[in-house]
Amino acid sequence: VVDKFLGDGFLGFFLSADQAVAAGNSIFAAAGPINRTLKVTGGQPLQFGIGCHSGEVCVGVIGNEDRMSTLALSQTVRTSNVVESKTRTLCANFLVTGAVYDQLKESSRNFRRADFLPDQLMASTNSFRRAPSQHFAGDSGMWLY
Repeated sequence: VVDKFLGDGFLGFFLSADQAVAAGNSIFAAAGPINRTLKVTGGQPLQFGIGCHSGEVCVGVIGNEDRMSTLALSQTVRTSNVVESKTRTLCANFLVTGAVYDQLKESSRNFRRADFLPDQLMASTNSFRRAPSQHFAGDSGMWLY
């Protein structure tokens, strides 16, 4: 489910980690032919990153009968946003937290463990009020695709 379009990105919700990773892989697969065409015609290829985190969210509907919208609130949403923003910093196409990786079936685990700890990822993000380790509790780290 696409919850929101946010400028040049979107926030989506999935029933499973495998579905989220499959959707991300499909986006990259769809961009391949477009980038090949852009390269041939002298255009700039599409460059984007996908960040994925898993956790609880509070979802509701706001508005009135003329205009209604869904709204998702939680630290999970914020962490997902931070993970996505770190794809640029780390030059990673696809970045998932251990909370996602731990839920993946073996066949979907085409990621390699990142050489940094979640605390290091979050250290530059001063908007987090709790200790970074709480955002990744039980987490097995960060994984790059």
